[in-house]
Amino acid sequence: MSQNEPGACSAVAPAQSETNAQIQGLPAAVAEALLAPLLHHAPLGIMVLALNGDLLHANPALHQMLGWPQDHAPKFTDIVFPADQEMARARLQRLLHGQVIQDRSTMRWLHGDGAPVWVDVTAALHKPDQGTGFLILQARDIDARKRAEAALFESEGLFHSVMEFATIGMVLVTPEGDCIRANQALADMLGYQVAEFTGLSFRQFTHPDDVDGTLQVYDRLARRSIDSHYQEKRYRHRDGHYLWAQVSRSVVRDRGGQPVYIVVQVVDISERKAQEAALAELNLYLRMAVDASGIGIWSYDTSSKVGSVDDRVYRIWGIDKATFEGGIEAWLRRVHPEDRAEVAAVYAKALRGEAPPQWQHRVLLPSGEVRHLRVDYTVRRDAEGAVTTVIGTSSDITATIQNAESLRQAKEAAETANRAKTMFLANMSHELRTPLNAIIGFSELLKSGVVDVAERDRVRSYASDIHGSGLHLLNIINDLLDLTRIEAGKFSIEEGEVELGDEINDAVSLMRHQIDDAKLTLNFDIQPNLPLLRADQRGLRQILLNLLSNAVKFTPAGGRIECGAGLDPDGLSLWVADSGIGIAARDIPKLMQPFAQIDNVYRRQHQGAGLGLAIVRALARLHDGEVAISSAPGQGTRVSVVFPASRLLPRKAV
Repeated sequence: MSQNEPGACSAVAPAQSETNAQIQGLPAAVAEALLAPLLHHAPLGIMVLALNGDLLHANPALHQMLGWPQDHAPKFTDIVFPADQEMARARLQRLLHGQVIQDRSTMRWLHGDGAPVWVDVTAALHKPDQGTGFLILQARDIDARKRAEAALFESEGLFHSVMEFATIGMVLVTPEGDCIRANQALADMLGYQVAEFTGLSFRQFTHPDDVDGTLQVYDRLARRSIDSHYQEKRYRHRDGHYLWAQVSRSVVRDRGGQPVYIVVQVVDISERKAQEAALAELNLYLRMAVDASGIGIWSYDTSSKVGSVDDRVYRIWGIDKATFEGGIEAWLRRVHPEDRAEVAAVYAKALRGEAPPQWQHRVLLPSGEVRHLRVDYTVRRDAEGAVTTVIGTSSDITATIQNAESLRQAKEAAETANRAKTMFLANMSHELRTPLNAIIGFSELLKSGVVDVAERDRVRSYASDIHGSGLHLLNIINDLLDLTRIEAGKFSIEEGEVELGDEINDAVSLMRHQIDDAKLTLNFDIQPNLPLLRADQRGLRQILLNLLSNAVKFTPAGGRIECGAGLDPDGLSLWVADSGIGIAARDIPKLMQPFAQIDNVYRRQHQGAGLGLAIVRALARLHDGEVAISSAPGQGTRVSVVFPASRLLPRKAV
């Protein structure tokens, strides 16, 4: 081989000076500006050859790749594996003759221990305008990949069939993550051609967030930390979208235990992931709905006798989860005592799947509050039909129960009002018809001349009846107007200092004639030196007259009436009591309703529109007071009007 042929000359070690990094045969500017930093720090193995084939320089990466000591400078013919020397020489000659600008080839070089090392070599010719040109060779160690390919080819037939006909994606990769070979299923999955995978790094079709994790797995497999690995990761399709895959990896080693390649099996789970995401979203919506509804969920395993209760159940039952002792008996102790036995029986049936699917009961909170709960449940059974799990919900329906009760009461009130209206119309027809008949009848007698005007006594009697009937009608109309004005808030009161004893005496004086005619006894029980009362004098007199009128009306001849006043703990009490017919306790609430009367209107024994006590209560409330009634059939009635202490005024010193 001549001295001008690359590879024919002996290697020349780089000559170094103390002041610069000049390399033999190169200009100083090139050595300083290009080769020194580039060659020393490059991750690839780099060598510089003179045009005559001398080895001018080899960087540290090349020394490490080929296992050379730092001072080793072999001939180029000693670097290339003998079987590949002719091919290497021919490719370099093409560069020297200008046939190509750059050449890339795969060949074997010799390691320092004599073993061949597969390298991927890129060579380029550098010819400056002045000075001598040189060759730069970059070498990448592909020995692991080549060994993997060789190991693969040893069982090519069987493995080819497995990969090609597999329904899941498969790819062989080096421990560094470079693809050796992939099957059609993976190509279809990721949108590539099978041939495109060869030499392709896994990074190019892996989600960026999953790259580091995958590298760690490859490293652990190569170092024998693990023999296989399973994970879910994201792959990037060629069109840019990502898909989820379940990936299993196992390492194949040579006879020396070194990793040859990693077998990666890929199953597309994108549809499953989408379903999981949809299910998670549905569960989120369900949880939000459950949270918004306030429904608590519980379950009980009949074999382990262990229950599970969520936080909402504790809140519904008013239980502090941190201090609750748990257990069925502890829960039953929180059930309302009146419902406890029934609830225990129902829950026992539920554990057998025999209870109704829904029931209601009450719980008693430590504060004394009573809550109404609705329980819904279902069961799971084993193959023999035995109950294995009871799953239920508890919801607080207290507001619903209260609303239903309010509606029921409102309905009853409406029905009562409707009946009161009917009774009022019937009552008023009676109350108005009787005096009107008297007025019309007696006035017609006078008008017709049947009665001689000379019969003064009869005329006076008729006129008196007409007058009395008119007054009765006027009283009824006045009562109606007073009650209407009070309920409409248009009844004005003029408050002043009222002497209660004087008002009682005045009212009794107005009623004296009726009391005497009814043959009743009147007694007084007025506490001396009572304070003055801040009240409307007209309204207070109306209260007294209505109470006295009722007492006279419902007390048989020979009975007693007592009118009194005195201080009590709540303020000042004014009362009228009688020994009359009395009423049952259940009927007392009806007395103060407008138009209410206890006896049947069609067999009435007493006149009146039934407005007296309603007006008394309305006037009392205008004075911040309340009305109390105590009575019993045959034992008389006592009606008290209590004015608050805030309305009492001290007497002025005389």
